[in-house]
Amino acid sequence: ITDMKKQIDVIRASASLPYVSRLVKTEGMKLLDGGCTDSIPLMKFREMGFTKNVVILTRPKGYQKEPEQLAMAKIRYRKYPAFVEALSHRQIEELEKMGEIFVLRPDEPLKIGRLERSPEKLQQVYDIGRRDALMKMRDLKCWLENH
Repeated sequence: ITDMKKQIDVIRASASLPYVSRLVKTEGMKLLDGGCTDSIPLMKFREMGFTKNVVILTRPKGYQKEPEQLAMAKIRYRKYPAFVEALSHRQIEELEKMGEIFVLRPDEPLKIGRLERSPEKLQQVYDIGRRDALMKMRDLKCWLENH
């Protein structure tokens, strides 16, 4: 029964969104969905032995979370400063600069919401992504050959 409770707690934690959900308390830990601080688990992939990681982003280079979001996190999670710090720093651009990963991203902000349902808008965004990927294909092949 304790194993089942542990599994249920892990599942609950993985679906616990910041700001919306309560922290899941299990085995002396307080948990939220790990994707909020490590949405692209590159370090885990590297630990598993994957050395050629290609990351596909939906935001243009230089995008950062809005300061209001981080201010809200500082208030909501004031008892968890390490969590707030993790929310504000992502490692993608650093690893890209070092040549450790290859990143595909749009050149411009995508004009689409998270819950978009319009087939036309979804097709437009797909077409932008495909165009941008094709433009980077030669660079990607070169990076793959050299890593």
